[in-house]
Amino acid sequence: ISRMSDAPIHDETERGSGVTVRSLLTGVVLAVCISVGTPYGNMVLRGSYLAIDFSTAGAIFLFFILVFFVHTALGLIHPRLSFSRAELIVVYIMSIVSCSIPTMGLTEYLLPIISGATYYATPENEWATLIHPYIPSWLVPQEFSAVKFFYEGSPKGLGIPWSAWLVPLGAWLPLIFAIYFSMICMIAMLRKQWIVRERLAFPLAQVPLAMTADE
Repeated sequence: ISRMSDAPIHDETERGSGVTVRSLLTGVVLAVCISVGTPYGNMVLRGSYLAIDFSTAGAIFLFFILVFFVHTALGLIHPRLSFSRAELIVVYIMSIVSCSIPTMGLTEYLLPIISGATYYATPENEWATLIHPYIPSWLVPQEFSAVKFFYEGSPKGLGIPWSAWLVPLGAWLPLIFAIYFSMICMIAMLRKQWIVRERLAFPLAQVPLAMTADE
């Protein structure tokens, strides 16, 4: 962050906030690509991880495409059409945050946790009598077919039975928001120690900062 302030300022756009309509829309597009592509690569293709919690390879790749092709093309058309450095940083921040949500940072653990007790219940382990009575009905999906489709895939043309998932996912949202809010508060409290006193390098941030540098 300290290096961001060292960049030269050429126009009023650089002085303004990077939170603009187009930076938010671009960040949403990249976040959607990561949210769809990462689980598909992890669980369907079983290929290399595009993102897995704190690993942000997918965000760096998409950000490179944005800077190298879109940002450069807009700059060639007219300098004022290109993204400002602050806007690019906002887009990248949205991208790296989205890397943790659809993977091990949240979704790839949360969904199996709230459905595993139903799917893996058998007459041998007696979970139906030993565990299920103590799980609130609003906390987990109640339709076994919906849970089975989650693990094994739904029949062609049937789609996702959203009605079975809406209530339990809504019930977990307050806890999820509380956890994220707590982490943001801890980061805010530790920011001065990390950035001002210890002057940490933050290696994961060096590549995108280099890609957004004016030179």
